[in-house]
Amino acid sequence: MKEVETRVARAVVLLDGARVTRTGKVTLPAGTHELVIRGVTGLAQVDTFRVGGRGPAVLLSIDVKSETKMYEPEDEVRRLRDQLEQLELQVKELEDRRDIENIALSQLEMTSTEYTTTLAPLLAEGQTDVDAASTFLSKIDAMRAEIQDTLRDIDVKIEDLKREIDALRENLDSVGGTVRTEDVYSIFVRVEMKKQGNLELDLTYHVSDARWTPSYDVDITSGKARVKRLAHIVNYTREDWNDVSIVVSTATSRPAKIERPEPWYIDEDRGGYLEKAPSGFIRRTLGGVTTYEVPATVTVPAGETSSPILLMEEEMEAKTLHYWYADEMAEVVAHEEVTNGDTTMIEGSVRVFREGEYVGETTMPVVAPHETFKLGARTAYDVKAEKKLRQRVVEKAGLTRGKKRRSYEYELKIENFSEQDIEIEILDRIPHSQDAEIEVRLDREGLDLEEENVGVLKWRRTVPAGEKEIITYRFEVVWD
Repeated sequence: MKEVETRVARAVVLLDGARVTRTGKVTLPAGTHELVIRGVTGLAQVDTFRVGGRGPAVLLSIDVKSETKMYEPEDEVRRLRDQLEQLELQVKELEDRRDIENIALSQLEMTSTEYTTTLAPLLAEGQTDVDAASTFLSKIDAMRAEIQDTLRDIDVKIEDLKREIDALRENLDSVGGTVRTEDVYSIFVRVEMKKQGNLELDLTYHVSDARWTPSYDVDITSGKARVKRLAHIVNYTREDWNDVSIVVSTATSRPAKIERPEPWYIDEDRGGYLEKAPSGFIRRTLGGVTTYEVPATVTVPAGETSSPILLMEEEMEAKTLHYWYADEMAEVVAHEEVTNGDTTMIEGSVRVFREGEYVGETTMPVVAPHETFKLGARTAYDVKAEKKLRQRVVEKAGLTRGKKRRSYEYELKIENFSEQDIEIEILDRIPHSQDAEIEVRLDREGLDLEEENVGVLKWRRTVPAGEKEIITYRFEVVWD
C-alpha cells in the first residue's frame, strides 16, 4: 500500500460550509494498486468524500476509515516533558534506594534487639565480655546513624526534585504541555493503472466548520456610491489552508424546504388552554446564486479568520435624502438611497464613507438586484428645521350639548442652507382617538399630504438651495 501526500489546494466556501479539494501526485507502474490518503480532518462529512483524478488509471473503489492521530508536543514542550521524565526517574531511583535503606535499618534493629536479648545469658556463661558487647553495640549504633543520615539526605533530595517537578508541570501547563489526540479520516483508494505514469488525485469533501461572512465598504460621492464587496473566510476545519484557491459562493448547503398549508379551523371557545405558538421569523429568499473566484491564492490557518478579501468593486446610483420627524427630532438627518446592481447583496456589516471620509458603520439586510437601500445616516448641519405652535384655543362647542373643543395650529419650517436642492421626508403626528366620545378633526385643505395613518402625517418636499419650506396644519379635538 502506497501513501499519497496531499494538500488542500481549493475550497469553495459557502455561507454555511465549504467544499474542500485536496490534491496529490504519485507515479505508479501498470497494474492494480492500493493507495491511502491520511490525515483528513475528522470534521469532514463522511458521506461526501469523492475521488477523481487525471492519468492513465481507472478508479476501482474507495473506502473511508476513522483513525485517531496523536500530535506530539512542540519542541519546547517536548524538552520540558523530557526534563520532567528525567526528574521523575531520579525521584523513583531515590525512592527505591530509600526503601533499601529502610530495609537495612529494619534488619539492623532486629539484630540489635536479638543481641540485646541474648547478651545477659552470654555474659553469665562467659561466652562474651562487657568490652566485646560494648564494641558490637557501638558498631550497630554507628551503622544506624549512617543509615539515618543517608535517609535524611535522600528525603532532602526527593523534596528538592519534587519542587522542580512542580515548577516544570506549571511551565508545561502554561505552554499547553498535554499530548493532543484528534480523530482523522484515512481514505483508501484502489486503482488500476493501464500503463506506467503519473496519477494526480483529487479528494473532495464537505465541511460545515468553514464559512464566509460578507462586509461592505461604501464610499458616497455626488450621485454615486462606490461599493466594495468583501469576504471574511472563517476556517475551523482543523486543517491549514496554505496558498489555497478560493471560490466564494452565496449558496448554502441547507436544502430548500416547501411548506404545505394545513386547514385553519375555528370553533367555539370552550375555555381550554391554548398551546403556545411556535416562535418564528420572516425569511426572505432570493433566486440566483453568485460566485466569486478570488484571483490570488489565500492562506487561512486553522482556527482563524482571514483578512478582508475583495470580491468585486462596483459603482451604484445614489441620491441623498433628508428626513425629519418634527415631534421628536431637533435636527434633520441625511442619508443615502443607493440602488443595487445586478447581484444580490447578502446581509452584512457596512462601513460608510463620504468623499473618502469615514462616516460610521451599520448593518444591511439582504438586498435584491436593483432594489434600493438606505445607509450613511448623519446630521444635516446645512438644513435647519423647526416646529412651532402658532395657536391654541379652548372653547365650548355648544351650550346645549356641553362639549368642549380645543384647536391647534402648528407651523413646520425647513430651511436649506446648502448649495444644492434637497428632497426631504417630513413626519409629524397628531392625536388619534380610540374613544367614540373623543373626536380629532384634521383640516386637510391645502396640506398636500403624501400619507396619513392613525395620526401620523407624512409630507415629501423638494427645497431649493437657499430656500425654505413652510407647512402649516390645523386640527381640533372635541370631547364631552
